[in-house]
Amino acid sequence: LIGNSGAGKNTEVAEEVFKVKYEDILDFLKRIFGTKYERVLVCAGAGGGTGAGGIATVLEVCHDLNQSLGIEVKDTDAKVGGILALPTRGEGIRVQNNAKKTVSKLVGLSQAGVVSPLIILDNEKIKQLYPKLSVNQFWGTANNSICSLFHLFNTICEKQSAYTTFDKADLETIFASGIITFGATPIKDTTATGISYAIRDNLRKNILAGVDVSTGNIAACVIIGDKESLDNIPQDNLEHGFEQLSRIMGKSSTVHRGIYSHKKPGLVAYTSIGGLTAPDNLFDYFFKVDRVYK
Repeated sequence: LIGNSGAGKNTEVAEEVFKVKYEDILDFLKRIFGTKYERVLVCAGAGGGTGAGGIATVLEVCHDLNQSLGIEVKDTDAKVGGILALPTRGEGIRVQNNAKKTVSKLVGLSQAGVVSPLIILDNEKIKQLYPKLSVNQFWGTANNSICSLFHLFNTICEKQSAYTTFDKADLETIFASGIITFGATPIKDTTATGISYAIRDNLRKNILAGVDVSTGNIAACVIIGDKESLDNIPQDNLEHGFEQLSRIMGKSSTVHRGIYSHKKPGLVAYTSIGGLTAPDNLFDYFFKVDRVYK
């Protein structure tokens, strides 16, 4: 659409091109997606010209496509979500300003019930959590971290469990809740306090932007382990971990649960929290102070 040279960080150039090419984009998505899908996720770099300038139009196209296929009746059925990647601090003021405008726009659409889920990735956080990654490893880690978690939740909800099943309806409540976050961590200490700590820690060490998880109102926690581990861990220990999410979010929250057996040795907790609130000082946190993660 833009050409080999891109938009040169100029969002207005990209926005105009995407608007002119609206019908071309719609035809392209019809051809690529077909009719057998349930939700669209639009991914963009929040600081670049092409992503920041084009994402609003692409979201609109996706709603049009969904409604033409009967997947949505109206925009607020919200079967279109967004994934935004924030720039690192070293990418410059113009890039940061682009990101601020883009995130503000999508947070507004999320609050209006038009875009869900909304996931905001923080490349600065990836850089600090994994300081020795090579260039190839850096972007691979960023992409795989979110894609692998999305894939796991998307596939596990189709499977029955001999223990506790996390089903498709549970996943839909997370995806329909607005701003969401993900986390995953191996559990080495299977005591009640060990599992509880692991769940807290995995939310702290994920690569998603630092929205306060205590503002969420809905969560999912899926624990996957080998049969021997699950045969020997008291149910109360797992319950203590699930309750940790309820305590983080507070009253009137809902926690969907899943426990699954897997051949790979060990125990892993996968969590997601939705219904998160973007604070008023969100951009001060992103751009005006040092984003330091420990």
